[in-house]
Amino acid sequence: MKDKKPHPDMVAGLVAFWTRSGGDKTNNAFDKAYQVMAKVCREELVKIVNKNVKATKEWIRKEFRLQKEQKVPLLLIKAVKENYMELGDPLPNFLPKVTKIKAYLNTNSVQEWFIDLMSKNKKLTLKMVIRSDSGFRPEKPKGKIGKFNMLKLQYKGVTK
Repeated sequence: MKDKKPHPDMVAGLVAFWTRSGGDKTNNAFDKAYQVMAKVCREELVKIVNKNVKATKEWIRKEFRLQKEQKVPLLLIKAVKENYMELGDPLPNFLPKVTKIKAYLNTNSVQEWFIDLMSKNKKLTLKMVIRSDSGFRPEKPKGKIGKFNMLKLQYKGVTK
């Protein structure tokens, strides 16, 4: 299915709204509208993730591009002088043990939210972000609310 472009009148209205609200100035009505849209999108994702543990685990397994076991294992080592530590994402090995999931918003952020994955005796917290991939420009009105609800969803790793 080919992506449809928004109607030209919708784009013109968005550019007019951006201009009236102060354009590039921060904390304007346009930015506040983006914050509302991002919050609604995060809230809906949280509802979906919390609804079904099995479906969420399958989504994570399929969509997060996790490191897979392979013949020659990939090891990431961070070494400074005489000290070293093995780095890596604990999620692939932990995911099969997950029995409970709780997603929630970071109330101090416009874009960030978390997913707690729990087994019988351990918890991993995934840092997630939903955002526009660019700012809004009248000549190319795709960023911020110009993307409407087609925001970029990212897994940013396990929180410490």
